[in-house]
Amino acid sequence: MNSLTTIEQIQFKNTNPIVLVRVIRALHNLTEGTGFGRITIFMKDGRITMVESLESDKVEEKTIVDK
Repeated sequence: MNSLTTIEQIQFKNTNPIVLVRVIRALHNLTEGTGFGRITIFMKDGRITMVESLESDKVEEKTIVDK
Protein backbone atom coordinates (compact mmCIF):
# COMPACT_ATOMS: atom_id res chain seq x y z
CA MET A 1 0.00 0.00 0.00
CA ASN A 2 1.26 3.44 -0.90
CA SER A 3 1.92 5.70 2.09
CA LEU A 4 1.57 9.11 0.47
CA THR A 5 0.75 12.03 2.73
CA THR A 6 -2.52 13.87 2.22
CA ILE A 7 -0.74 16.72 0.43
CA GLU A 8 1.09 14.27 -1.84
CA GLN A 9 -2.19 12.53 -2.67
CA ILE A 10 -3.84 15.86 -3.55
CA GLN A 11 -0.91 16.79 -5.78
CA PHE A 12 -0.74 13.29 -7.33
CA LYS A 13 -4.44 13.35 -8.27
CA ASN A 14 -4.30 17.04 -9.36
CA THR A 15 -7.17 17.78 -6.97
CA ASN A 16 -8.22 21.42 -6.93
CA PRO A 17 -7.59 22.63 -3.36
CA ILE A 18 -10.37 25.25 -3.67
CA VAL A 19 -12.91 22.43 -3.89
CA LEU A 20 -11.48 20.81 -0.76
CA VAL A 21 -11.65 24.11 1.12
CA ARG A 22 -15.36 24.39 0.24
CA VAL A 23 -16.06 20.84 1.46
CA ILE A 24 -14.14 21.46 4.70
CA ARG A 25 -16.11 24.69 5.22
CA ALA A 26 -19.39 22.81 4.77
CA LEU A 27 -18.24 20.15 7.28
CA HIS A 28 -17.31 22.84 9.78
CA ASN A 29 -20.66 24.61 9.40
CA LEU A 30 -22.54 21.37 10.06
CA THR A 31 -20.36 20.58 13.06
CA GLU A 32 -20.85 24.02 14.59
CA GLY A 33 -24.61 23.89 13.97
CA THR A 34 -26.80 20.92 14.84
CA GLY A 35 -24.07 18.41 13.98
CA PHE A 36 -26.54 16.52 11.81
CA GLY A 37 -26.98 16.89 8.08
CA ARG A 38 -25.45 16.09 4.73
CA ILE A 39 -23.09 17.55 2.18
CA THR A 40 -23.79 17.16 -1.53
CA ILE A 41 -21.28 17.91 -4.27
CA PHE A 42 -22.76 18.76 -7.66
CA MET A 43 -20.69 18.16 -10.79
CA LYS A 44 -21.25 18.86 -14.46
CA ASP A 45 -18.77 18.13 -17.24
CA GLY A 46 -15.89 17.53 -14.82
CA ARG A 47 -16.46 20.77 -12.91
CA ILE A 48 -17.80 21.23 -9.41
CA THR A 49 -20.81 23.51 -9.73
CA MET A 50 -21.90 23.56 -6.08
CA VAL A 51 -21.05 22.25 -2.62
CA GLU A 52 -24.30 22.23 -0.68
CA SER A 53 -24.68 21.54 3.02
CA LEU A 54 -28.09 20.75 4.43
CA GLU A 55 -28.38 21.04 8.18
CA SER A 56 -31.19 19.16 9.86
CA ASP A 57 -32.71 18.82 13.29
CA LYS A 58 -32.74 15.19 14.35
CA VAL A 59 -36.14 14.58 15.95
CA GLU A 60 -37.00 10.86 16.27
CA GLU A 61 -40.36 11.51 17.91
CA LYS A 62 -43.77 9.90 17.35
CA THR A 63 -46.17 11.80 15.09
CA ILE A 64 -49.16 10.94 17.30
CA VAL A 65 -48.71 11.36 21.05
CA ASP A 66 -50.32 8.74 23.31
CA LYS A 67 -52.98 10.18 25.60
